[in-house]
Amino acid sequence: MKKISSVILLIISYSALQAQAQVGLKGGFNMSSFVASYETEINYSTKTNFNAGIIVSLPMGSGLSLQPEMYYSGEGADIEVDNVHGVYSFQMLNVPVLLKYTAPFHLFAETGPQAGFLLGATIKEGEFPSTDVKSQTKSPNYSWAFGVGYQLPAGLGLDIRYNLGLTDIAKSNNISYNDATVKSNVFQIGIYFLFQNPGPANKN
Repeated sequence: MKKISSVILLIISYSALQAQAQVGLKGGFNMSSFVASYETEINYSTKTNFNAGIIVSLPMGSGLSLQPEMYYSGEGADIEVDNVHGVYSFQMLNVPVLLKYTAPFHLFAETGPQAGFLLGATIKEGEFPSTDVKSQTKSPNYSWAFGVGYQLPAGLGLDIRYNLGLTDIAKSNNISYNDATVKSNVFQIGIYFLFQNPGPANKN
């Protein structure tokens, strides 16, 4: 995963050097949960956390742009089993590559695939201490992002995004139950700022 992250970071850094590219910072609020393929004895509900990272905008013309990102995302789900409350806490490194269309009046829509690399995973049930479940959780986790938002010409933007889980995250019944597949879905509200790129230096 470290090699993959290094390659992605290199690509983003190279993209940022191009004349029309803009680099920015983003952060926001997560609401995540798990969805099982059929009814199980585990009840999943929404867990809140945050996300933060970097963003690159690569204009393609006619309002279109390509937007690769790399960001930390706190995800997981609250659970209840036999009246015992618990919480799954996942630490993810997410790398979406989005196609974005910005209308003349600054509203935009975006969509694209996302790969999520698991940095850590724990479960805490009742009064028991947290248990590491990273080895029971699949990585990478793939999803598809859908979003809308508003971007000011100065580079400040607000977006609302939904990441629809596409792959089963569970390696064992500790996360699912009776071989049910479990997918992670995340709703995000975020703010970002794209720094203005001065472009190449003028030659005399």
